[in-house]
Amino acid sequence: MFVPLLLLAAGAVLTWLSHFDRVSALALAVVEVESQIGFALWPPFLTVGAVLLIVRVWHARPRAAHPARPLTRDAARTRQRAPGIDDARGAALSGDAPPDEGGPTWLGTVRTSARAVTDDPMGRIRFDAAAGVPIALVLTGVTREQARRRVAAYAAWLATIPVPPTARVRVVSSPDLEAPLQGLLRGELARHFPADAFHVTSSHEGADAVFAWPDPRWSG
Repeated sequence: MFVPLLLLAAGAVLTWLSHFDRVSALALAVVEVESQIGFALWPPFLTVGAVLLIVRVWHARPRAAHPARPLTRDAARTRQRAPGIDDARGAALSGDAPPDEGGPTWLGTVRTSARAVTDDPMGRIRFDAAAGVPIALVLTGVTREQARRRVAAYAAWLATIPVPPTARVRVVSSPDLEAPLQGLLRGELARHFPADAFHVTSSHEGADAVFAWPDPRWSG
């Protein structure tokens, strides 16, 4: 940025000397040089400085973030059959998970990845295979915007683990969220899974995402 500004400053000084001053020793020297070379000195300085400044500003502009690409069908099936869990970095979900109770290694890894982002009582991850829905995000007393952020992070986190047969979003003490919750969950999951990899249904507690190709380890 220094060079363009320096050229613009020099062009401004030369413009002043050539057009407004014309009596000082420096102005007379500039006029003499311009008469010898046959053109004014200030236009090249201003032009080059302006072009360089525009280029610098263009390259320094903030770049728009690209939305995450949904998985293809084959990629979704491969991920759901994967022997382990992907790196869960970037799944900024506020939630809660119970401690590992000596379950299989893969399930312990899933629990750990959920527990690593647990710090908000308004959005907790629960594990309860006996209830028929092994994973649930429980939202308590949240606004629509707070729910949207937590459901978005929940969907991103689901895409990093062996996919369960069903994942629930449950609402507690937030009656205004019950109606739009199904569409919200469907839209956020569509960012990470192909359209035919899941479908979302409403439940008496909120909304359930039912996955077409769950990892078989969840049925063990």
